[in-house]
Amino acid sequence: MATILLGSIKANAFWHGVLTLIGSYIDQRLFAPSTTGTRLDDLEVQASTYGTPINTVYGTARVAGNIIWGTNFVEHKKKSGGKGGGGTTTYSYTVSCAIGICKGPMLGISRVWADGTEITAKFKDALPTEEELLTAGYVKGFTSGAVTGNKVQYRLYLGNEEQEPDPWIEGIEGEGTSPAYRGMAYIVLKDLELADYGNRIPNFTFEVVTALRDLGAVVEDISAKAKLYETFGSKAVDVSDLIGTRIHGLSIAGDKTFRERIEQLRAVYLFDGLEEEGQIVFQRRAARNALPVPYNNLAAKEGDTSDTELFQVIRKHELELPKTYKITYTSLDKDYEQNSMAANRIVTKSAAVASETMDVIMQDGQAKALAETKLYQTWASRNQVNFSLGMWWAFLGAGKELLVDTGERIRRVQVDKASFGLPGLVQIESTELADTTYNISPRAADAEVLPSPPQTSTAVVLHILDLPRLPNDTSGKYIEYLAAAGQVYFGANLYKTLDGGESYLLVQRMDQESTVGTVSNALGPGPEDFWDWANTITVVLLSGELESRSEAAVLNGYNSAVVGDEIVQFQTAVLVDEATYQLSGLLRGRLGTEDAMSKHKAGERFVLLETEGISTVVETASDWGVARSYKYGSQIADITDASYFVEQHTSTGRIARCWSPCHLKGERDGSGNLTMTWIRRTREYSDWADYVDVPLGETTEKYEVDILRGGIVARTISTSIPSTLYSVAQQVDDFGSVQSAVRVNVYQVNELRGRGIPRGGTL
Repeated sequence: MATILLGSIKANAFWHGVLTLIGSYIDQRLFAPSTTGTRLDDLEVQASTYGTPINTVYGTARVAGNIIWGTNFVEHKKKSGGKGGGGTTTYSYTVSCAIGICKGPMLGISRVWADGTEITAKFKDALPTEEELLTAGYVKGFTSGAVTGNKVQYRLYLGNEEQEPDPWIEGIEGEGTSPAYRGMAYIVLKDLELADYGNRIPNFTFEVVTALRDLGAVVEDISAKAKLYETFGSKAVDVSDLIGTRIHGLSIAGDKTFRERIEQLRAVYLFDGLEEEGQIVFQRRAARNALPVPYNNLAAKEGDTSDTELFQVIRKHELELPKTYKITYTSLDKDYEQNSMAANRIVTKSAAVASETMDVIMQDGQAKALAETKLYQTWASRNQVNFSLGMWWAFLGAGKELLVDTGERIRRVQVDKASFGLPGLVQIESTELADTTYNISPRAADAEVLPSPPQTSTAVVLHILDLPRLPNDTSGKYIEYLAAAGQVYFGANLYKTLDGGESYLLVQRMDQESTVGTVSNALGPGPEDFWDWANTITVVLLSGELESRSEAAVLNGYNSAVVGDEIVQFQTAVLVDEATYQLSGLLRGRLGTEDAMSKHKAGERFVLLETEGISTVVETASDWGVARSYKYGSQIADITDASYFVEQHTSTGRIARCWSPCHLKGERDGSGNLTMTWIRRTREYSDWADYVDVPLGETTEKYEVDILRGGIVARTISTSIPSTLYSVAQQVDDFGSVQSAVRVNVYQVNELRGRGIPRGGTL
């Protein structure tokens, strides 16, 4: 590429420039220094991409240009201010280029955007409106823009076969060396100032106006470009039924096949191309006449000698059909930006989504109506109807519509496939249609939902749950469980500090809201080994809802909740007031939490242990027994926000503590020696096998038995098996005599957490 940097310079002008340069140098050396403004070392140039398809435009469309010629950047230096030789030198840059727009001919361009910002005003003196271009009609040659003020200097070529090379390009490249780009519409921009575009050529897009916008004329033009007329004669295509239907615009890349171009229009304007006696007839579906097929014309199936099944109906399953139909298109209402409209079926078990992407330019209301029509069409056409006819119907082909009398009712079908079977049979595969499938009722698009003003942070309720390992937790890590909710919940953040609040570390983000609340009444003691029907609890929920479950479902783990520190399950949940439930049919002390059964009080926490609503935070053995400071609040608020809470929490390492043994028994011999036995439980989960004890789950098996005298421990007995002997001699040492009843606490012990939960009893 070339550029003009200097005009024709005479010798005296040259020497004058040299003398001026020398004088400037002396001034700078002897007087004040100059200031140099921003100068580009590496000028950015928008790339010219080879092989980019040239768009074909029908009607009016917005298309992106591609640079087909350009100069180097020209640097302009300007010095201002400064007495005695000082001042500031600033630099600006311009470039000249030619941008290919689309295949011609076109009527003109009516709007221009640079980097997405409309700059039509800079072309104001010469750019007509779309209406003015349509009124003026075909224009030969080029139009040129004004060269005044801040207006862009340009010359526009409409893509005619008569256009000549641009004289300004020829002046730079040389006469006879510049192409005329005949058949392509393009624009030449001269000395385009780049300061507003980051000193680079911006991405230009243009609203192109053409006169071809009748649907029939457009389909005919595409057919002609596909050489159908050259191949099959002047009557190869019949578009008469499409004439009069106006399209706003369609921009198609040059790499699309002619079939794909017609399919774009067919998908929006609902017409088909049918082959009839060697001619392709394009017809709107709503206008198509259906041929009646009498019942007595139905023939038996191939190989079937009975007349019991003259037709077959195959119905698609509901799950094969879409719940949502989505149309992606170019929106006329949004300055040709890509937009989407969707239609939804309210009552269906399907979750499938069908979608189409179209180059056709539509108004939003038109696209919404089309999506609804497409969805209805898909459901209405769920039946495939297969039957056979006699040879009289051999003329039938794909696309024909029939009114088939099946004996029970008249079915409107469209032929998908017609083939010859046994001699005398024409086998038909068809899709059932609804009469109103193709009638699109115009409608306004739903009003856009404007962005809601940002909501203020709301208080978060967060519970750190020091619990045994839950059955669905297979991580094997030492963790505590988390539950969070709020009146308006935007997610919660939990931070932890190890330096007294100097800094906080984010330890968990809780996106899913938990089902949490408070218990109005204090839950009384109850049985561990069978259903508790005596007690009920009243729960007021902050978030979520509760439901009743069958006995079998509860035994399989459903409806588990933390009440205070006890894990409880419930069968029945009755809504007694707004967000208030009465729970009954309880299973108590679940997962080894029977030690918390006697510690309930009114107003304590309630957390439903649902997988989706429970998060975790990983801890180490060094965290156990140490008070840690946490800070939590809404995800939409900063940690410094006043809505954040600070909470001290000390983990007991409950997840690593052994559960209490069960079935504690004592037997005395004739001398008074007391033998104590129990059955251990495991804190880790495994499959339940017959005739085999549960896995130990610990490194070693170890127990400690405290003999209690009043409120103090009189003796501790250690054992590695689930039994021990409390001898007569030991009883005398501890109490002074043989005891008829002894209070004991039995602990299973592990190396991680030491003593587990005690099992107490009087033996």
